[in-house]
Amino acid sequence: MDYLISPSRFYSEKMISSFRLDKSHKEDIILETGYPRNDALFKFTEEDVKRIKEEIGVPEGKKVILYTPTWRDNQFKKGEGFQYNTELDFNKLMQQLGDEYVLLFRAHHQIGFKDVANDVPGVIDVTLVDDVNDLYIISDLMITDYSSTMFDYGDLKRPMVFYMYDLDEYQGEIRDFYFDINELPGPIVKTQDDLVKAILDQFANFTYDEKYKAFTEKFNYLDDAHAARRVIEKTIKTDLGPAFRFYKWVIHTKNVIRKSFRDGYIAFSGMLRCMGLCRTANSKLLYSYKNKHKGQRCFLVGNGPSMRLSDLEGLQKNGEITFGCNLVTKAFDQTTWRPDYYFLIDRICAKFQSEEINEAIGNIPLFTNITTYNIFREKPKNPVILYNIAKDKYKVKRSPLAYYIPSGSTVMSLMIEMAVYMGFSEIYLIGCDCTSTFTGNTHFINGYTDDKLKQRDAKKIVDRMRRLGIQSDDYEKYFLDGSLNAYTLLKEHAIKHHVKIFNATRGGALEVFDRVDLDKFVK
Repeated sequence: MDYLISPSRFYSEKMISSFRLDKSHKEDIILETGYPRNDALFKFTEEDVKRIKEEIGVPEGKKVILYTPTWRDNQFKKGEGFQYNTELDFNKLMQQLGDEYVLLFRAHHQIGFKDVANDVPGVIDVTLVDDVNDLYIISDLMITDYSSTMFDYGDLKRPMVFYMYDLDEYQGEIRDFYFDINELPGPIVKTQDDLVKAILDQFANFTYDEKYKAFTEKFNYLDDAHAARRVIEKTIKTDLGPAFRFYKWVIHTKNVIRKSFRDGYIAFSGMLRCMGLCRTANSKLLYSYKNKHKGQRCFLVGNGPSMRLSDLEGLQKNGEITFGCNLVTKAFDQTTWRPDYYFLIDRICAKFQSEEINEAIGNIPLFTNITTYNIFREKPKNPVILYNIAKDKYKVKRSPLAYYIPSGSTVMSLMIEMAVYMGFSEIYLIGCDCTSTFTGNTHFINGYTDDKLKQRDAKKIVDRMRRLGIQSDDYEKYFLDGSLNAYTLLKEHAIKHHVKIFNATRGGALEVFDRVDLDKFVK
């Protein structure tokens, strides 16, 4: 870390004490520029508001309330993370407010996922929306407690209500405050009835008064749409001549050295673990699968429309080893087939389907990554945590890690990787149609997903595409190209390890691997 960015002198002083910085070097470390990420709060348009509301599913004409509670240090549950335990009755709240309001619920990222407000009319869970600024922009009022969202939202000069139902406990036993809470630019309430009254009063009578003005001038007076420019001016300090080129060379060299140390550390620690040293419980479990099925063959089951239940029955009858993934569990009530291994990296499935998935797979080993595992509301019985460096480029020959999984690759990519690791000499892909998420009939199971999950998945995809600058007409091509690129690189990796991968899918768009007839394995 080279710099700390501050939105005000008040923040700078708190940073000095919190990070134990030398005050004499304050100007070299702390950039009092305002937050660049908040520049967007001063530049949005009505078209932006309309678009975001449509993407999230906010009905037209509704008054939008954003609720952003923070986490409590004393509400931690092992295996799940920090909890959200509140006396707030969302059903009652929406009944008290009436049909003209919609509530956006945004859980803090520290909070273990929990169905706090699911299936409540008028409440939309926006916890997985990537950019919280989008939520600020479309909301007319924000409810919060002790969250720092109050400072960002203050840039909009819109009404806030502070619902501090546990104020006495929080202030006395959990944490203290950096400032007098009487400076807050909105009413502080402790009960649900008072919360409703405060919301209605703020909608009817809110004004940007002297108290609110004093709040923004103290805590974030530098937020003004030009923070990013000031950060650049203070860090580069050049006319983009030779000095700038030298600066770029220094930064590049530093990044190369940092990456080399990281890769070296991973390679060295991996070597130690291969020798049986420095192994965690999970790494011991993971290593127990290395070459476990050396010389055998396996079938990786995708959920594409070409898949048939009779195929699964045939594979099971013939004693074949199979991998399943995602919501293939939806088919379990229609077949006796069960996969030997189960894979899940979809965060939406992990959040909203964890109980159903765990009940379905029972003791079947569940392979996932650490991000998805942390989202599971109900933890699986036999998890195996896999790690990758998805943001790095895929380099088979030169990587000390053997290879990197391409960013944006599918769960099938992860299954192929693990099958190679397990020592299978022949890997067969079935139900891997490479169909588009944006067309109908994309899964072989009726009721594979419901409308609510489809909307959440679509919202996640649209957010991602918008950040990448990809137009809606190109979504399908983007995902297909990404998948095919991943499969091409995985094929290279498999060849390197003397593993043969075949595509036994009936039809579909995947032509990277040699095709074989599935019927000869399922009869």
